[in-house]
Amino acid sequence: MYKSSKLNKDKKIMVVYSPFEWVNYCRRPHILALKLYLDLLIIEPPVGLLFCWLHPDRIINYLKHNRKPRVEADGVMFYRPLTLGTYGTNFKFPFLAKIDRILVKSQINKVIKKLNLTEYIKITYINKVQQYYLMNLLECNCQIYEVTDEYLVQPGESKVDIAKSQTRKIKHAEATILSQANIVFASSANLCESRKLLNNNTYYIPNTADFHHFNKSTYPATIVPTEVLKIAKPRLGYIGNINELIDIELLDEILNQNNNYSIILIGNINGKKKFKNSLQFTKFLARPNVHYLGYKDYSKLPDYLKGIDICLLPFKNCEWMQNSFPNKIFQYMASGKPIVSTDFPAIRSAAKFAYIASDKCQFIEYLKEALREYDPIKIQNRINYAKANSTEARAKIKFDIISDYLLKNN
Repeated sequence: MYKSSKLNKDKKIMVVYSPFEWVNYCRRPHILALKLYLDLLIIEPPVGLLFCWLHPDRIINYLKHNRKPRVEADGVMFYRPLTLGTYGTNFKFPFLAKIDRILVKSQINKVIKKLNLTEYIKITYINKVQQYYLMNLLECNCQIYEVTDEYLVQPGESKVDIAKSQTRKIKHAEATILSQANIVFASSANLCESRKLLNNNTYYIPNTADFHHFNKSTYPATIVPTEVLKIAKPRLGYIGNINELIDIELLDEILNQNNNYSIILIGNINGKKKFKNSLQFTKFLARPNVHYLGYKDYSKLPDYLKGIDICLLPFKNCEWMQNSFPNKIFQYMASGKPIVSTDFPAIRSAAKFAYIASDKCQFIEYLKEALREYDPIKIQNRINYAKANSTEARAKIKFDIISDYLLKNN
């Protein structure tokens, strides 16, 4: 437990290299909660001048803020560096990564000086293999790597194929990160076990969700959007990325056997072209009782969640899901709604609070059981489980680990 009054008095800044746009970063509450204990400087994804057509919004954002750091109302600081490449392109072209490493280092050091952060205890935080070249970028007291997925496979793949050159490249890049990180946070038990072989300071910290935000779905004042109210009940809902991980065959079978059900999908369709253009997926979307509502702003998700009767976790049994811990488990739990899920390791930790099916038949039977359920105790137990696993609770665990490291090594 962190008890040092001296370290408490020291000012600490965590430099977080956000892998995605912060406003769309679905896991941001997990990191944002750490501002309870330290200051945050979020380094937004770089502009990437040579590839600006890939992300034109980044250069617009860069110019909008006059190429300067900014401080938001909650005190979180932001800066977007100007670079030649992006994380993805730099991973493909290592010579660009070397140049951009120099550019990013220079710019961030200037920002730290401009924001009067030079005397702070500095902690850096990355969580994508593509950011490997940012390790040891700044003079800092602690380097943290968070691994949230098994990057050696693609969503939907059955196993790791080490024969692929891209897989070997990713493995080598992550080994480099693991050899240099002072602390590693792994969001699933399997990821923790495998990464601990390369870095003994690896800790299992499951994903979580912003309880207070998603619990708004229980508030009487929360209004269900009209586009949801128009959909016939019972409404089975999935909120999240729609890609190869989703078992479309399972969802099809649900509707084949229960044509009075409505399935609502909310989120980006971000699968590969093969998935998006597949006959199975396009035919599924065309079904009259399938309602794809598109991407919705994070702030509106509780409104949509309130209008759903059953929350779905219809994932395939694949290598990715063996190592993944979807934060939507806790987003759903915060609503108190019944959850019907396929079987994968992360959901087993919530076995007391969800219906976990071993096959299609059982999944369909559990849907019927969940629709009959109206047990205030079960509803409250789910809510309590989500609250106990809140972002604040996770942040406290992380901060204790960071503090222990700083006490022993600085």
